[in-house]
Amino acid sequence: FKNFNEAPMVGIQLLPNPTKRDIGTDVPLPLRRWSHLAAVFGEKATVVYLNGKEIARGAPTANVGGTPFVIGNAGENNPEHYFVGKMRTVRISKGERYQSDFVPERRFLPDVSAVVIYEPTKTRLSMVEDLSGKRNHGSANGVVVRDKDE
Repeated sequence: FKNFNEAPMVGIQLLPNPTKRDIGTDVPLPLRRWSHLAAVFGEKATVVYLNGKEIARGAPTANVGGTPFVIGNAGENNPEHYFVGKMRTVRISKGERYQSDFVPERRFLPDVSAVVIYEPTKTRLSMVEDLSGKRNHGSANGVVVRDKDE
Protein backbone atom coordinates (compact mmCIF):
# COMPACT_ATOMS: atom_id res chain seq x y z
CA PHE A 1 0.00 0.00 0.00
CA LYS A 2 1.12 3.56 -0.62
CA ASN A 3 0.51 4.94 2.86
CA PHE A 4 -0.93 3.91 6.20
CA ASN A 5 -4.32 5.51 5.40
CA GLU A 6 -4.94 3.05 2.57
CA ALA A 7 -6.02 -0.52 3.08
CA PRO A 8 -3.26 -3.09 2.49
CA MET A 9 -3.79 -5.62 -0.28
CA VAL A 10 -4.20 -9.28 0.64
CA GLY A 11 -1.44 -11.60 -0.53
CA ILE A 12 0.25 -14.88 0.35
CA GLN A 13 3.91 -15.83 -0.05
CA LEU A 14 4.83 -19.49 -0.39
CA LEU A 15 8.35 -20.24 0.78
CA PRO A 16 11.10 -21.12 0.02
CA ASN A 17 10.86 -19.06 -3.19
CA PRO A 18 8.20 -16.38 -2.60
CA THR A 19 9.01 -14.23 -5.64
CA LYS A 20 8.09 -17.10 -7.97
CA ARG A 21 5.28 -18.51 -5.82
CA ASP A 22 3.37 -15.54 -4.44
CA ILE A 23 -0.37 -14.98 -4.73
CA GLY A 24 -1.18 -11.30 -5.02
CA THR A 25 -4.62 -9.73 -5.20
CA ASP A 26 -6.12 -6.32 -5.79
CA VAL A 27 -8.49 -6.95 -2.90
CA PRO A 28 -7.99 -4.54 0.01
CA LEU A 29 -8.15 -5.77 3.59
CA PRO A 30 -10.82 -3.59 5.26
CA LEU A 31 -9.43 -1.11 7.77
CA ARG A 32 -10.66 -0.76 11.36
CA ARG A 33 -12.86 -3.88 11.38
CA TRP A 34 -12.22 -7.57 11.94
CA SER A 35 -11.90 -9.76 8.85
CA HIS A 36 -11.66 -13.52 8.48
CA LEU A 37 -8.68 -14.39 6.27
CA ALA A 38 -8.15 -18.04 5.33
CA ALA A 39 -5.54 -19.70 3.14
CA VAL A 40 -6.06 -23.31 2.06
CA PHE A 41 -2.76 -24.88 1.06
CA GLY A 42 -3.86 -27.81 -1.09
CA GLU A 43 -2.30 -30.35 -3.42
CA LYS A 44 -3.95 -28.81 -6.52
CA ALA A 45 -4.03 -25.12 -5.58
CA THR A 46 -3.54 -22.60 -2.82
CA VAL A 47 -6.80 -20.71 -2.32
CA VAL A 48 -7.23 -17.45 -0.36
CA TYR A 49 -10.57 -16.47 1.18
CA LEU A 50 -11.58 -13.13 2.70
CA ASN A 51 -14.68 -13.21 4.90
CA GLY A 52 -15.67 -16.55 3.39
CA LYS A 53 -15.37 -15.52 -0.28
CA GLU A 54 -12.61 -16.79 -2.58
CA ILE A 55 -10.40 -13.89 -3.67
CA ALA A 56 -7.35 -15.62 -5.15
CA ARG A 57 -6.04 -18.94 -6.37
CA GLY A 58 -2.44 -19.88 -7.05
CA ALA A 59 0.17 -22.59 -7.21
CA PRO A 60 -0.28 -25.69 -5.06
CA THR A 61 1.63 -26.02 -1.85
CA ALA A 62 4.98 -27.76 -2.01
CA ASN A 63 6.27 -29.68 0.99
CA VAL A 64 9.92 -28.68 0.63
CA GLY A 65 10.90 -27.75 4.17
CA GLY A 66 13.90 -25.58 4.86
CA THR A 67 12.20 -23.08 7.17
CA PRO A 68 10.26 -23.41 10.41
CA PHE A 69 6.53 -22.68 10.19
CA VAL A 70 5.94 -19.02 11.06
CA ILE A 71 2.72 -17.00 11.37
CA GLY A 72 2.91 -13.31 10.53
CA ASN A 73 6.37 -13.26 8.96
CA ALA A 74 7.89 -14.48 5.69
CA GLY A 75 10.37 -16.89 7.26
CA GLU A 76 11.78 -17.03 10.73
CA ASN A 77 14.12 -14.02 10.69
CA ASN A 78 12.93 -11.81 7.83
CA PRO A 79 13.13 -8.16 8.95
CA GLU A 80 11.40 -6.82 5.81
CA HIS A 81 8.25 -8.91 5.30
CA TYR A 82 6.13 -9.19 8.41
CA PHE A 83 2.52 -8.66 9.50
CA VAL A 84 1.58 -5.30 10.98
CA GLY A 85 -1.85 -5.26 12.54
CA LYS A 86 -4.00 -7.28 14.90
CA MET A 87 -4.81 -10.99 14.92
CA ARG A 88 -7.67 -12.20 17.07
CA THR A 89 -7.33 -15.95 16.57
CA VAL A 90 -5.20 -18.27 14.43
CA ARG A 91 -6.32 -21.77 13.51
CA ILE A 92 -4.28 -24.29 11.54
CA SER A 93 -6.14 -27.32 10.27
CA LYS A 94 -5.18 -30.68 8.83
CA GLY A 95 -6.41 -31.15 5.26
CA GLU A 96 -8.33 -28.66 3.15
CA ARG A 97 -10.92 -27.16 5.51
CA TYR A 98 -12.67 -25.09 2.81
CA GLN A 99 -13.39 -26.19 -0.78
CA SER A 100 -15.77 -23.33 -1.68
CA ASP A 101 -17.17 -20.09 -0.23
CA PHE A 102 -18.32 -20.41 3.39
CA VAL A 103 -19.73 -18.49 6.36
CA PRO A 104 -16.86 -17.73 8.76
CA GLU A 105 -17.22 -18.89 12.34
CA ARG A 106 -17.18 -16.15 14.97
CA ARG A 107 -15.03 -18.31 17.27
CA PHE A 108 -12.87 -21.34 16.52
CA LEU A 109 -13.63 -24.41 18.59
CA PRO A 110 -11.59 -27.61 18.79
CA ASP A 111 -12.57 -30.23 16.20
CA VAL A 112 -11.05 -33.23 14.42
CA SER A 113 -9.33 -31.08 11.72
CA ALA A 114 -7.87 -28.40 14.02
CA VAL A 115 -4.16 -28.93 14.64
CA VAL A 116 -3.68 -25.72 16.58
CA ILE A 117 -5.83 -22.80 17.75
CA TYR A 118 -4.07 -19.73 19.16
CA GLU A 119 -5.79 -16.79 20.84
CA PRO A 120 -3.77 -13.80 22.02
CA THR A 121 -5.67 -13.72 25.31
CA LYS A 122 -4.20 -17.15 26.08
CA THR A 123 -0.60 -15.94 25.72
CA ARG A 124 1.66 -15.92 28.77
CA LEU A 125 4.90 -13.99 28.26
CA SER A 126 6.28 -15.59 25.08
CA MET A 127 4.35 -18.89 25.34
CA VAL A 128 1.12 -19.32 23.33
CA GLU A 129 -1.30 -21.98 24.58
CA ASP A 130 -2.84 -24.28 21.97
CA LEU A 131 -6.63 -24.40 22.48
CA SER A 132 -7.19 -27.28 20.01
CA GLY A 133 -6.48 -29.89 22.68
CA LYS A 134 -3.53 -31.23 20.65
CA ARG A 135 -0.91 -29.53 22.90
CA ASN A 136 0.91 -27.80 20.02
CA HIS A 137 1.93 -24.84 22.16
CA GLY A 138 4.01 -22.17 20.44
CA SER A 139 6.08 -19.08 21.12
CA ALA A 140 5.33 -15.44 20.37
CA ASN A 141 8.19 -13.14 19.49
CA GLY A 142 7.77 -9.39 19.00
CA VAL A 143 4.08 -9.62 19.88
CA VAL A 144 2.08 -7.18 21.99
CA VAL A 145 -0.91 -8.87 23.62
CA ARG A 146 -3.94 -6.67 24.24
CA ASP A 147 -7.47 -7.23 25.53
CA LYS A 148 -9.42 -9.40 23.09
CA ASP A 149 -12.08 -6.73 22.45
CA GLU A 150 -9.57 -4.00 21.62
